Amino acid sequence: MSTARTLARTLTLLLLLSRSGFAQQPLELDQEKAHWGAKQNGEWIIKPKFDSLLQADASILTGYRKGKIFYLNAVGEQIYKGRVLGSEKFAHGMGIVQDKQARYQILDKEGKVLSEPCALLEAPARFGKFAYLKKQEKLKRGAFQENFCLYTDAGLVKENLARVRPDGEFLLADESKPKWRTSFFELESGQLQEKNVVSSIDVLGHLILKTDDHGTTLYEKETRKWVRGLDEIVVLDSTYFISKKLDELSLYLWDDHQRLIRENCLRFDFMPEAIYAVLKDSIDSDLTVNIYDYAGKLLQRNLTFLHSYADGRMIFERDGLQFIGNAKGEALSPSYGHVSPIVVNGYRVVSNDTSYSYINDRTYQKVPIDMPILYRQVTTRSSGGGGGFFKSLIAAVVMLPVAIVAGAALAIPTRGKSMNIVKGVMDGLNGQPASSSSSTYYEVLIPGPEQVFSEGYAIYCQYKPGGELSNVLSSTENLTYNYIDTTGATLNSKRYISCYPFQGGKAWVKDGEHWVQITKKGTRVGKEQFDDVVRFENGFYKAWDNYSGTRLIFFSYSYDECALYDQNNNRLHKGLFSKIEASEDGYYGYRGDKRIKITDMPKTQ
Repeated sequence: MSTARTLARTLTLLLLLSRSGFAQQPLELDQEKAHWGAKQNGEWIIKPKFDSLLQADASILTGYRKGKIFYLNAVGEQIYKGRVLGSEKFAHGMGIVQDKQARYQILDKEGKVLSEPCALLEAPARFGKFAYLKKQEKLKRGAFQENFCLYTDAGLVKENLARVRPDGEFLLADESKPKWRTSFFELESGQLQEKNVVSSIDVLGHLILKTDDHGTTLYEKETRKWVRGLDEIVVLDSTYFISKKLDELSLYLWDDHQRLIRENCLRFDFMPEAIYAVLKDSIDSDLTVNIYDYAGKLLQRNLTFLHSYADGRMIFERDGLQFIGNAKGEALSPSYGHVSPIVVNGYRVVSNDTSYSYINDRTYQKVPIDMPILYRQVTTRSSGGGGGFFKSLIAAVVMLPVAIVAGAALAIPTRGKSMNIVKGVMDGLNGQPASSSSSTYYEVLIPGPEQVFSEGYAIYCQYKPGGELSNVLSSTENLTYNYIDTTGATLNSKRYISCYPFQGGKAWVKDGEHWVQITKKGTRVGKEQFDDVVRFENGFYKAWDNYSGTRLIFFSYSYDECALYDQNNNRLHKGLFSKIEASEDGYYGYRGDKRIKITDMPKTQ
């Protein structure tokens, strides 16, 4: 066809298209005398000469006449005039025909061949805007090679495929060489959305696609939203997921794929009012966190989480100082070297390197007195004996400078200078480094929970260190004690050798050589006095005098006079017993051979 004729034909087609309005609306298929044609605005554009006429494509119609198939454009011209053995309706910009040699080929809307005529292993398959051909190509020496190809109306999309398969709104094209990879195409639009996918999983209405570069793509089915450039995805629940790359974690919302937090951390812990990005957590270290609100705003950085309470409060540490705060890490109390996790009688112990005091657990007001944390060098693991103010725990040098009472009720770690104090004293007293002797230990003398403001009074040691090393004692024999109230005021001017807490308005103190009872006014109760007093776990007290001596050089004697007091320091019997013993049902006293029941066994206090 000459250039002039081609130009004239093109102009005529454009004029007809413009006049027919085909580009704006489809043709109207109509029938006349048992034959089909197409009208536009009531005029025949394609004359009625076809046995049937179909329009499955926006611009090309498929006509059937006398067993033959014709592809027609908007002005009724046949776009492909080759002789065909068979074909199918033109759809989505492509027609598939089979020539007289039984070879298949794909045509575009202008009749051009998109795929070269070829023998197929089976008939082409259509998937939405795609056509899939399983070709068999002849090689040299009679060999054949299979080549599975995917086409759209724009031409070849992908070849050397192992298979294609529809999956919901996608067409998945699998490659088997050099390794198995999958491409995701949208069936509706024909667009390639993701390639080189090595695995996929549907989680909570989202497709998680893992690519061969270790990246991850997320597709939300409901909103058809794509999120690319993610790393390994960890599903937390129906609200959150994590994108993980080495030590960097990013916390996302499923709903809108909003990234809330991005941190180099181990994990995210969800608290009632905040999200904790855990930076450090192991047996050898505390829990270090950055705190965010649920909108992803950073609230606190590098807090060490130490303890939590049912009321939502926490104990945190920052820069070596501890404080009580809320779940968001906001400080409620001042900071101290250490804050005890245990509350007793509404107060808790706080400490610094060498001393401790008390704070009210609700107002956080500190009692205006500081008492020393004392150490005593010992050579055995046995603790320091009977009752009184001090409850002690023998701590190996490697455990210092941590001071705890039994059951970790009132932990008072000491730091910095205290460690140097202990090491210096050991080096000086032993003449060798601490690590060279496993038989040297230190007794850490600290208050037990019973000494924390029982009935408004706490027991304190009147020792006042005179120098840097003087809180490490060679002996505790000369220590004296008294009571303070919550204002820091002393009960009286006495210097007691040892004390028990107030119970029932009275307390046992060792004043000089004897144990006596005193009131909250600091005055003595009655005239009773004893050589020793011990408190049982149930809150009862046993008091006794011991008489021993020698009559002549060959006869020695020893006997006790004992009394039993209840949990409120009230004597439970008249007179004294030579011995008091406990059994399952109660306490019994002995007078000679007579065994007398004093009281039932109370519950442990």
